[in-house]
Amino acid sequence: ATSVAMAAGFLLLGTIFTYIITRRITRPLDQLTRGIGVLEQGGSFEPVPVESSDEIGRLATAFNHLGTTLQAREVEKAHLAEELRHAQK
Repeated sequence: ATSVAMAAGFLLLGTIFTYIITRRITRPLDQLTRGIGVLEQGGSFEPVPVESSDEIGRLATAFNHLGTTLQAREVEKAHLAEELRHAQK
């Protein structure tokens, strides 16, 4: 009976540990996926939090850099379109 209780306890601890590790991996990917979806729908860029320096953190950093670059290009494009409108008058 004691060994069954210990086995159940270890199983429970292993399950909890696995859940925590899995969430630590998938949460940043979920945030990144939502950010990409917003950009894809034409929404405004919202930087995703960079919570680590591993591969996922580097991916989030690259996404944030991409979003910032896209914002700058959109501003430049709007500015050039305005200049073109004034030049055509």
